[in-house]
Amino acid sequence: MTIPEIIQQQLLHTNKAIVWSWGVSKWYELSSNALAIRVHARYLDGFVCIELDEAQDLYNISFYLNKDFSDMLVWPVIPYKPMKGVFCDQLVEFIDNRIERIPDYKY
Repeated sequence: MTIPEIIQQQLLHTNKAIVWSWGVSKWYELSSNALAIRVHARYLDGFVCIELDEAQDLYNISFYLNKDFSDMLVWPVIPYKPMKGVFCDQLVEFIDNRIERIPDYKY
C-alpha cells in the first residue's frame, strides 16, 4: 500500500461521513508521499493536498482554489495558509474546520 493510499484510508476510517460531506469527486496521487483530493465543499471548491513529512511522521495540509489538477500543479492559487505538523487523527477535524464546518449549525 502506498503512502497516498494510507492517507486516504486514515481519512475514511476517522469519519467517513464528514469526508464525503466535502463533496469529494476524485483522489490523486500527487507524489510518493502526498495525496490530492478534489473537493466541492462549502468554503473551498478546489483541492486539499495532504503530504507526509517523513522526518517528523506528521502531515502538512495545503489548500488550492484551482479547479483542474494540472492547473494546480503549474499555477497554484492558495487561499489559506498551509497547516503543518498535523497528526493523522486530526486530519479530518482540521480539514473540515477549514473547508466545510458551519460553527453555528445545530444538529
